[in-house]
Order: sequence, then structure tokens, then C-alpha cells
Amino acid sequence: MGLQCTNLSRTFKDFSVTTNLQADDGKLVTLLGPSGCGKTTTLQLIAGILKPDKGSIYLHGNDISNIVPWKRNIGIVFQDYALFPHMNVFKNIKYGLQFKKMTRDEIEDSVHHYLNLVRLKGYENRTIESLSGGEQQRVALARALAPSPRLLLLDEPLSALDTGLRKKLRREIRRIQQQLSITTIYVTHDQEEALTISDKVVIMNNGNIEQAGTPERIYNNPATKFTADFLGSSNLLPGIVTAASDTEGITVKCSKPDIFMHVPFQENTAAGDPVWVFFRSRYTHLVPKDLSGSNCFSGTVTCKEYYGTYNLYELDAAGITILAEQPVEKTFHIRFGNNKKVCIRIAPEHCYLIKR
Repeated sequence: MGLQCTNLSRTFKDFSVTTNLQADDGKLVTLLGPSGCGKTTTLQLIAGILKPDKGSIYLHGNDISNIVPWKRNIGIVFQDYALFPHMNVFKNIKYGLQFKKMTRDEIEDSVHHYLNLVRLKGYENRTIESLSGGEQQRVALARALAPSPRLLLLDEPLSALDTGLRKKLRREIRRIQQQLSITTIYVTHDQEEALTISDKVVIMNNGNIEQAGTPERIYNNPATKFTADFLGSSNLLPGIVTAASDTEGITVKCSKPDIFMHVPFQENTAAGDPVWVFFRSRYTHLVPKDLSGSNCFSGTVTCKEYYGTYNLYELDAAGITILAEQPVEKTFHIRFGNNKKVCIRIAPEHCYLIKR
């Protein structure tokens, strides 16, 4: 076991955080959620920057709950990098090594090793102010890794960078994390970042863990309405289960719009259950003519956004907002303009139920 946080909590004047968090050895776990949901507070509790009101923190089987931060053997990269501006790159990376029983040659070899790892060979004598944002991020990562920590904490390390550089550097972080096999907790509010970089995603909401699992599980099978709404472009129709069979599937009567939806069978579902019918916008198909049958209903286009390879349509269906992604090449000859009435169709296999 890498990291195990059990009933870890901290209460402030008008906000509290409670978490049971597990990160397997050598894996990267991302805390994902909106601003103010408790991600950074959780990270600070693990680091020892904040003292918990209760709970325990075990790192590789050792209880570190009451150990001072500098003895926890944890590396941290802060959102603003917190580099020492009066030191050059070499001295910044060297800083944490000075407190270990290492010779001068060993320290120098270690600094050069991590400079190579983050692809900054030859930057030893550069000043911090002369570096770009991406280069500063790499120095901060090298400084955190140089003392060989048993756990790496990254608090939105890419938030100050532009989109293109963020994508490049998150690949670098993932490469380094996997190369070193270091247990890592990564904090971000960027959904794409969390899905692409993580072994495990932990969705946080209002100080609590909403859902945890692999990126694929979280994205395709959200357990709560919050997770479905927050992660990706999704649709939710309120309804009541009218029939449930492991051979015939599930039928849901939706009040808005007034239709029946057919969904593959899910365990622990019975007639009378209030549910949300969940489906992603990429599986929402639009056709210019009315179609009958289940999983088909009408709507009116209210907005269209162009994203290069696809158009994202916002539609009104009996007061419910529906999002639909349509590949540009498939709709090139079909114009779905504002106020146009269309038929919305979703294949049953792309629908999933969330309990209300």
C-alpha cells in the first residue's frame, strides 16, 4: 500500500473536509473537483501543512499522522512553484539534498541526474527569473524529486501555463512518475488533465469524496448526478423505472420530455425507482425528421458551437437542456440552425442509470 488516509478530517469556520483516500504504491491518483471543494486542503493535510482534527495517514505502512512535515519524506510542487529567486537552478534543486548525509560529489551527481530527467541539462547556472513558466515548473519538479521522497504531491502544477504547454508538460510529469514508480497525488480542476494523466480519479465535492475509480469507470459510469454533471459533456433525464428485467433491459418513463427510454439492465434496479437516465453528448444523434419509438424525442436547437472536428448543439426538449456532439463531416450538408426542430435519438447501449 502506498498511501492510506482513514477518516481524515479538518473543520474550518464554514467548511469541513472529510476523506478516506487510498493510493496504491507507484500509482498516480488525481483529486478532481471545482474550486473550493477541498482538494488542496486534503493535500495539505497529507503533507502536514495542516493538522487534522481526526483521522490517520499511513505511508507505505508507517503512521505519519503526527510527524512534522519535513520528516514525512514527501515531495511537494506548489501551484506557484515556490522556487527560491535568489538561487540559481542548481542551488534550487540542491536545497533539499543539503539535509541528507551526502557528499558534495553525490549531491552534484543527484542534481545533474534530475536535471537530465526533467530535460533541463545545461540549465544549472540559469537564474529563476530567466526561465519560462514551463522551465520553472520542471525545476520545481526536479527539486521535489531530488531528495528521493516516498510520496509526491502536485498542487495544480500546470494551472499558470497556456493550454499547449500544459498538454506537453502533463505528458512529461506522467513519464517521470512512471519512470520513477513514485506514488503521486495530483490536484487539478481540469477534467481532461485528470482523465489523461491518472491511474485513479477521485471526484471531490463540498469537502467529501463523491466517487473514485479508474478514469474509464468514472467517465462512463458516474455514480452520482454531480459526477455526471461535472465530468465531461453529459445529459440527464429524470424518470421512474416502469420495468426491469435482466433479459429485456430496463424501461424508464421520463416526465421531461414525456417519453419512454430503454436502457441496458443494471443490478439493484426495480420498477418504481426514481432515476436519472444518463448519456454523453457524443452519443446524442440529431436527425431532421421525426422518428417514433423509445429513446427518440423532439427538441429545438437553441445554440451551436463549432469545435473544429465537431459541432456542439444545445437543444431544448420540454424544458430540459440537451447537449449533442455531431461530427462536422456527417452534418456538413445538414444545417441545424437556431430554432430548428429536430429529432433526438440515443442508442439504448449508450444509456446508463443513476439513482435519484
